[in-house]
Amino acid sequence: MYKHVKKGEAKVMPWKNGLGVTAEYAKYFTNQSTNDPAIDYFYRMSRASLRLGKTKFSSFPNYTRYLCLLKPLNGNSKLEIQDTHGNIQSSQGPNQIMKFQGDVQMEGELKGGDSGEDWNLFVKNGMGIQAQVDYVSEIQRERECGLLFAVGKAKILISQEGIILDQDDALQFNNLKTGKISLLEGGPLICVNWLHTV
Repeated sequence: MYKHVKKGEAKVMPWKNGLGVTAEYAKYFTNQSTNDPAIDYFYRMSRASLRLGKTKFSSFPNYTRYLCLLKPLNGNSKLEIQDTHGNIQSSQGPNQIMKFQGDVQMEGELKGGDSGEDWNLFVKNGMGIQAQVDYVSEIQRERECGLLFAVGKAKILISQEGIILDQDDALQFNNLKTGKISLLEGGPLICVNWLHTV
């Protein structure tokens, strides 16, 4: 039904542009993925390292990206991204999730910290499915979820089964399925639900 991916089990790899390191938690391929299996996937969820100063983002044409700051969460730090037209988005934590197209040239800058981490989700465009990404901090409220990331240690309920997630653990439901989850203790969580558009 689902896979519990612990922080230490995430696959560590260099960024596509070689300027950083990513820990990949989940990747899903569909039957329509016919090109290079290294890049032609429907979605990928990961956690990436950040360093002080500006960094150019890798280009991911035909993907929508979702991004937020995970660490440090001290109230003074923020991750700021800017495109070539000067449009700026920022995130001071997982309750501020940014969204942009992967083929847009972006530059990111971590402010207020020497190093940090961010959370990333890549979703392929034109597949008839979109991601709804939510920050979850409310105890006991049930919601549909296909991907889950634990920003903090949490106890959750899935179909009457209690599960403990350590900080930076993730859950991936099989084959674009979703499950009804409730946060019982701790958190917060980042929850991804799949919305069919056709």
